[in-house]
Formats: sequence, C-alpha cells, structure tokens
Amino acid sequence: MLGDGHAGFGRRSGETHQRQRWQGAPGRPYDGAGFVTRFEVESEFLSRYPVQQAGGRTILELWVPAEDLDDFNAHIVGEIQVVHEFR
Repeated sequence: MLGDGHAGFGRRSGETHQRQRWQGAPGRPYDGAGFVTRFEVESEFLSRYPVQQAGGRTILELWVPAEDLDDFNAHIVGEIQVVHEFR
C-alpha cells in the first residue's frame, strides 16, 4: 500500500501545489477551490506508473492516463480523506 508521505507523495507536496494554484498568477487570481486528499492504492497496481516530477523537486506525482482511471479507482483501498481545502 502507498501511504501518506511515501516516496514524496505527502500532504506537504499536495498543499504546496494547491497553494500555488490558489494564489494564481500575478494580475490574475485563481478563483476556484483546491483539495488535498489522502488515500491508499494497491502498490502492485501503482508500480505500472513512473513517478513524475511536477514543478519543484518536492512535487512528485503519478500521472495516470484518463483511460486508466476506472481501473485506478477500483484499486483504491479504504476511504478518500480530504486533508486540506483551498478556496
């Protein structure tokens, strides 16, 4: 299982990414909402997706193609928790 904080996929990374989006670009503020979530996915399933660096060194993500989302969702274990909200 992949837990919060494993391999850089932690709350701080998600919060940094959402805070940057929420603040918006100079002269063009972001007007929406962002959420940081925590959930576990079966490790064997996740191994098919390489870790991608998205911006800064500490922002690491798995890029799951849209056509794989139903399969990805089927491998989520337990509940999805909202740990931070940006408005």
